[in-house]
Amino acid sequence: MRTARLPLLLLALSACNRDFALPGGGEPACGNTTLDPGEGCEDGNLSINDACPSGPQGTCQEAFCGDGFAWVDGFGAAEECDDGNDLPGDGCFQCQVEPDWVCGYQEPMSGCWCRAGYQDHDRDGSCLPGCDNIALPPLEPHEVCDDSSGQVARACALDAEVEPLDGLCELVACDPACGVHQDCDGSQCVCRPSWTGTDCGTCRVMVDPAATCTGCDGESWAGALPSIDAGIALAAKRAAGYGQHCEVWVRAGHYWVYDDHPTDTIALRPWVALYGGFAGTEQTRAERDWRTNRTILDGHAGPDSAEQVWHVVTATSNSTLDGFVVTGGRAEGRFGDYEIVDDDGGGFLAVGAQNVRVANTAFVSNSARTEGGGARIHESSVVFEDCSFVANETWNDVQWNRCAALMSNWSATELRRTVVAGNEAAEQTLCFANAASHDSNLVANNLPTAYGGILWNRGNLSRVYGSVLADHEPGSDLWCNTAAGVIEVEASLFEGFGCGGQGTCALGAGVVDAAPGFVTVPGTASGAWDEVSWDPQVVETTLTDADAGWTAGEHAGRFVQADTATVHQFPILANSATTLTVLGDLRPFVLAGASYQLFDYRLDATSAALDIGMDLTAYGVSTDLLGAARNVCQSGTAPDCWDAGAYERP
Repeated sequence: MRTARLPLLLLALSACNRDFALPGGGEPACGNTTLDPGEGCEDGNLSINDACPSGPQGTCQEAFCGDGFAWVDGFGAAEECDDGNDLPGDGCFQCQVEPDWVCGYQEPMSGCWCRAGYQDHDRDGSCLPGCDNIALPPLEPHEVCDDSSGQVARACALDAEVEPLDGLCELVACDPACGVHQDCDGSQCVCRPSWTGTDCGTCRVMVDPAATCTGCDGESWAGALPSIDAGIALAAKRAAGYGQHCEVWVRAGHYWVYDDHPTDTIALRPWVALYGGFAGTEQTRAERDWRTNRTILDGHAGPDSAEQVWHVVTATSNSTLDGFVVTGGRAEGRFGDYEIVDDDGGGFLAVGAQNVRVANTAFVSNSARTEGGGARIHESSVVFEDCSFVANETWNDVQWNRCAALMSNWSATELRRTVVAGNEAAEQTLCFANAASHDSNLVANNLPTAYGGILWNRGNLSRVYGSVLADHEPGSDLWCNTAAGVIEVEASLFEGFGCGGQGTCALGAGVVDAAPGFVTVPGTASGAWDEVSWDPQVVETTLTDADAGWTAGEHAGRFVQADTATVHQFPILANSATTLTVLGDLRPFVLAGASYQLFDYRLDATSAALDIGMDLTAYGVSTDLLGAARNVCQSGTAPDCWDAGAYERP
């Protein structure tokens, strides 16, 4: 597939911004506050829309009309548009929008559309003839009505003599029963093909890798676009035009991200939400099943390729990623300069990105040379909900090698109902050089051995509420790297608690730090593998024990220590009588003949964690890790019956 290109760039970070160490040199970087050779200006930020365009897509040359960057000052738009030329008739002339055109100037410039005599009635990028809805009679020659409302009024009456179609007044009766972006279907109003939401106010673009239509417009599954990049580009254009979110719906499949260079990436765009998990028939997002309809973003060039991208997905402000498996990223861009992050964040990278939401997404079998095998967050605000980080690793043998699952630096990062298991690094699983919160999560059996095997904090507050942190390699579970660091723990479960470093681990109410009382796995809970097989097309490992005798489906949601000689555990997706299915490539962790053990971190009937938890609704959490209702009373009295840990006993 053709992918967006992440520019080769040097991100200018201060000594304090790069964690763990002071800079030992550096390279010129546009946006680093230093006027380097070849730069005409330097304002020390990452904006391309001010007097000195800088950052990943900037030039650090003084802004001028025709440079391709729309200059927005602090008091409004100094340039209405900038399309990189000085040609009239294309919608943007001398950096002003020409009459009867619409231009978007989000980052990057999104273009202009609609010439004189045409209008973008629904602000969906479709310029249609004539029906302006703002002029009183007499009507235009092609109109049968014009109600001067300024909105496209849809007919929705059983006795309507004309069919509503595309807002073209010649086929629309002026009946206000249906709203903007709606059509009449019998006796009810329905969203037009390119719109979705309860009020039909969110635009929608469909993507299907098997699309074969000519002139695809993305408005339906039959007209779906063939690539994710094309879908994102069209959605960004529409979002820029009408100032609202636009969604991209991606049909299930395996999408290979590497095209011709490791800087290829799935680049999210402002006000665009990327959703996976569709079968290709849904008309509402609620119909999708992202677990069954697996939608894979793979950093490889193909099924047998050794070529991999540095970052599978890169985020920008006001963007969403929901319903994907992100795998195959290998961040090994550049190493040795503290100002560079191309060796961090194999699965996901967010730099200077605010208001980012990631949900229902698994980061599996990604790696990084330095930090954040699964994800790297820097100077951003990101929420991960109902996600998992499994079998990610960092692998540098030269310098630092840490933060196997996630590194968050100077960012507001939240993890909600997220599983972190089976990741590997020399030091740390989750790293936070900033304020962070972790609510109703399970962090189990990763392999860092020192300085915060579970969680590393640098200088701020990290909050761990309603979580399970279990069975890690011996070493301090939590680590505060500075005296100012505080890790606050409440309503959470440990299997042996340890805290190290210079700061404070504050244990509040509802903490069980030994023998929490987990469910005993029934039947065959241990044995040895006869076979280990890997299917890269669906990103699954199948583990076979011919003598197991399991009941089909009984172990879904449990965990397997695939090789008892190591600490790694992995969440089980499904099982048959003789097999377990696990998401991710387990071949680096287990071979045929290895002994295994099954685990369950749900609470048994005698657990000390029952009814001693805390209400997490104020932190955006109202269900447990499996989506079950919280506040189920065992012996207590409502509304104070939340169980400690990530699971609620039914």
